[in-house]
Amino acid sequence: MCALSTPTSGVARNAVKASAAGDPLTALPFFVQKHTDATNAVRSYRAAGNTTDANLMERIASQSQAVWLTGPSSISELEVTLAEARRQHQLPTYAIYDIPGRDCGSYSSGGASSAAAYEAWIRLIAARIGHTPVAVIIEPDALAELSCWSSSEQTENYSLIRYAATTLQASGNATVYLDAGNPSWQPVSLMVARLRQAGVGLVRGFALNTADFQTTAKSIRYGTRISRALGGKEHFVIDTGRNGTGPPAVETGPTWWCNPPGRGLGLDPTTQTASPLVDAYLWVKPPGYSDGPCNGGPTSGDWYPAMALSLAQNAEQSTS
Repeated sequence: MCALSTPTSGVARNAVKASAAGDPLTALPFFVQKHTDATNAVRSYRAAGNTTDANLMERIASQSQAVWLTGPSSISELEVTLAEARRQHQLPTYAIYDIPGRDCGSYSSGGASSAAAYEAWIRLIAARIGHTPVAVIIEPDALAELSCWSSSEQTENYSLIRYAATTLQASGNATVYLDAGNPSWQPVSLMVARLRQAGVGLVRGFALNTADFQTTAKSIRYGTRISRALGGKEHFVIDTGRNGTGPPAVETGPTWWCNPPGRGLGLDPTTQTASPLVDAYLWVKPPGYSDGPCNGGPTSGDWYPAMALSLAQNAEQSTS
């Protein structure tokens, strides 16, 4: 079990890498929300005199985490967080997650009712973002799990991912990444083909390890192979929010990935990365939210404080 890393206070400052001076994510410090389940838990623990758990939860509450946009009802959260980020001169990250047939009917199933509804929602998001600098992850899991859909649905979803990516990037200062699963999911050749068809060449690059537990080193190796196969120009980001102890020893069974015990927080959000191709380590899936009703967890997306505390207890020691 790894020791708890020393909490960093406030914003995880992101300095420019000399080897990748063109990284657009270095222009502003990352946005840290002030009102989340984690910050509420910190206050509750401190009020109860539980300093140990308050300090553990602060390890999560103090860091930048992506805001998930999951349909029309999330537009209000988009507006609030954009306003906060503008006031604080910080860079927010958003995960776009509402493609029709989302999650192939699994714990996070749902999505837009039609392609037209999805495109209208994307246009609304783009209009709200305007020229605000943001980072955007497009449709976690959608390309990696594409084969669960019919041929016509796959064609439609390629089109929708491309539409979302290009529409949001054209809105102004959005830096867009297409989600490309994780290193233990699909082979490089297949993911390269899917990224190409979804229009990765039209945006900054791709995202890896969203909501998963694969190590940062493994993700860098996998992402580097994808980038080289795409021509070497595509950059990527890695979700390090829950990969501090890596994946479970055995990655088998239908729900091994669902709230597995013993996981830990990974490296803090930063643009100081181990590769010039990696724009940033981000916490795309906010640590402490359930993967689904398994391993003692509540419904997918619900706050799971016991898991949050466990992640902080097992956190990777380095914070940079």
